[in-house]
Amino acid sequence: MLRTFAFAVAFSMGTFAFAADDDGAEGLKSLEGEWSVVKFTENGEVKPVENFKGLTYHFKGNTLVLRFAAKNAIKPLGKIVLDPSTKPRSIDIFGLVKTDTGIYELDGDTLKICTSKELADGPKKFLSTQENKATLVELKRVK
Repeated sequence: MLRTFAFAVAFSMGTFAFAADDDGAEGLKSLEGEWSVVKFTENGEVKPVENFKGLTYHFKGNTLVLRFAAKNAIKPLGKIVLDPSTKPRSIDIFGLVKTDTGIYELDGDTLKICTSKELADGPKKFLSTQENKATLVELKRVK
């Protein structure tokens, strides 16, 4: 459980920058706001959503900030590059130590992000298994 929470923090902690061409700029605008974790799957195992209670993602412009309500804390981490021209849309997360490559999908007030440390080109489906070592996070816009 601690490892999962630590990954969520490492995956999400902080300030991210998004690459934005014309299509990307519109995509960034659609992500703006506060998001909460509704489902977190790592290596095929769905983690209890209670592990992420009080943890929210805040998108504004080309930045993402992770907020921990219980500690009233905000944490920065790295940079994200979006490519909305691919199918599914791709996302690269450049952390302090490593880069995670993945895909993302925005459907109304639901945002899914799927990354894998094992697959050099990232996952091609929104699926987390023991084999692909993917992490799939589903976020819901807070209204």
